[in-house]
Amino acid sequence: MDKDAFLEKIKEVGSFETPEEMRAGLAELQQGVAEIYDSNATLSEQHENDVKEMEAIRQANMKLFTQLGTEKTPKEQTEDQTGLKQEPVERRKFTDLFDDKGNFIKK
Repeated sequence: MDKDAFLEKIKEVGSFETPEEMRAGLAELQQGVAEIYDSNATLSEQHENDVKEMEAIRQANMKLFTQLGTEKTPKEQTEDQTGLKQEPVERRKFTDLFDDKGNFIKK
């Protein structure tokens, strides 16, 4: 029973002439109210399930966001991609290339 039919039936309650008409009208109203309450209970349960699912999705998204949100240095990214750890290379300084006499030092 939709809203308009339900309201119309309520208006008719006062205009019933016989007790049988009144009982039939009240039975229809009772059935309509029962349908509304059943529908409301079903929708409330479904809403609670949807809220739980949305919270689970939100938690999963936050976990994913925190994993992706951490930025790695290029060195760490290379290590992740290749699986090889690169040791830092010690660069020779210009002053280390020549000895006290000005001769080239080979290493």
